[in-house]
Amino acid sequence: MKELTQREESLNNQLLELTNLLNNTHITEYNMNVMMEAVQYYLSKGQEELTFDEKRDLIRQVVREIRVYEDSVEIYTF
Repeated sequence: MKELTQREESLNNQLLELTNLLNNTHITEYNMNVMMEAVQYYLSKGQEELTFDEKRDLIRQVVREIRVYEDSVEIYTF
């Protein structure tokens, strides 16, 4: 009986790991789709035709965080 309990616990842990992996894959896929849409929109309009608000919205779709230091800037995307 103890062996079955251990086996069940092991299988539940594997299921949890696989579920997390699947969720992360879906999130990554969604982020790539959003980034591709932003790039396609940018390329279709051309840099000269975009308004300030459109540029800001595109950046907000692609960039998660910007860190500014004294000597550098770090940009984190989704």
